[in-house]
Amino acid sequence: MARHAGLMLLYFLISCNPESAVDSTVRIDGEISGREITALHVEQKPLHYKYSDKIVHPADMSDNGKFTITLPLAEEELVTLSLDGTDYPLMIFPGMHLTLSIDGNSFPRNVAAGGYDLDWNERYQQYLNEVSPIEKEIASEMDAFRRAEENRIPGLYEKKVRLAEDYFKGTPLSPVYFASVGDYLNHVLRNISYQQSETSSFDAESAREDALDYARRHDFFSLESQKAQRAGIRDFAHYYSMSYNVADSLRSMHGGRLSEQDVRRLGYERLNRYRERVARQAAGEEARAYAEMHLVAERLGEMPLDISEESLENYLETYADYEEYTRFLLEFHDQIAGVRPGQPAAAFTLPDQHGNRVSMSDYDGRYVLLDFWASWCIPCLEEFPSMKRIYRNTSRDRFEIVGISLDEDSLSWRKSIEKFNNPWVQLYGGDGFQQETFRTYRGGGIPFYILVNPDGRIERFNDIRATYNLESVLDSLLDESFRE
Repeated sequence: MARHAGLMLLYFLISCNPESAVDSTVRIDGEISGREITALHVEQKPLHYKYSDKIVHPADMSDNGKFTITLPLAEEELVTLSLDGTDYPLMIFPGMHLTLSIDGNSFPRNVAAGGYDLDWNERYQQYLNEVSPIEKEIASEMDAFRRAEENRIPGLYEKKVRLAEDYFKGTPLSPVYFASVGDYLNHVLRNISYQQSETSSFDAESAREDALDYARRHDFFSLESQKAQRAGIRDFAHYYSMSYNVADSLRSMHGGRLSEQDVRRLGYERLNRYRERVARQAAGEEARAYAEMHLVAERLGEMPLDISEESLENYLETYADYEEYTRFLLEFHDQIAGVRPGQPAAAFTLPDQHGNRVSMSDYDGRYVLLDFWASWCIPCLEEFPSMKRIYRNTSRDRFEIVGISLDEDSLSWRKSIEKFNNPWVQLYGGDGFQQETFRTYRGGGIPFYILVNPDGRIERFNDIRATYNLESVLDSLLDESFRE
């Protein structure tokens, strides 16, 4: 209790010093030809890729393909223009008026831009033309890469680095270059994991040191580079720690039934040592603060609070001057504390495939497994056979499953329902990772499971799966006399 009170006091003090208001506006006008567009917006990069809300500015579209997007902006920024899920970088400045001409059939190619002082857009178009054949080669080699067979994936990603360096390093589009460095390094580290699992003679330690050396030489640990990555230093730290064969050793102990999330939880202490080794590579105090922020957020989202709160307190003491980062972590801590076991389950009302409205309150008096999934999530689908078996063997008077789809395309959801024919209720949430109930539970990825008890409170928070421990958990909760 004292620890939580201390955290809340820090949250109050930091919240009393809000950031200054933005002081200008950017206007983007344009026209799209060639096809009908269903979704167009500009997205600014959030502080945290998974736990911060998206910053989205939708387009005001007219019937003839013309559009306008306006957004407030305090300083120059690289933002993303998203057209039906395909992204395009735009460097914008306060007070800027940018005009775009887009061929919808070939996007992101054939985009013309007016309003730039220099040829940044032309450079990006030339880069797309040259990188396209490399990306086709990557797609053809990826299956062999995942099977640890002979492949050219690391070399192909390094070719992308060299190409991005030629076009973007030292320009306003330098984040594109740094992102390519991160993609290369992440695939190098993944390759280490694959190779040592298949080849006992593989020298993983030398390969890791080579990756770290490459990262240092390409300024990967700088603040500018970290901010250009999808997830700061998180992905590199994750793949680096997993390259120590932690997953294989844990799976051998548990019969191969562990998901990646199970590995991160059960192997936390060992994995965390390796992640911290990566964070110490950050170049400069703010770069270290930014790197550690992502690691603390991962702990808050995945580990019990008695572990993650100690990490948070250490961060607040060390990096108190970085108010944006500390404010985010304190707010996230408060949100996570509200969805831990013992807290009330989040209320929701969502439609099933027949249009009926279903609410959490409809299941009062029963244990309910909330299954957040999507048709494209292979680990989600792999759980279904075991879920079906447990569902058949458990009384509906005591236990129910409620599937909540995050599919943004309702047609894909309906096709998956028909294909798998799961006997429990299926609800459509939509909105992807921004789905309201998923966000309320602070979900970071799927599959994501919440077990609610008969009193309507959270019993287990994303630490159960049908192929691992759901059956044993239910056995400990349900009286045998109520089982069929």
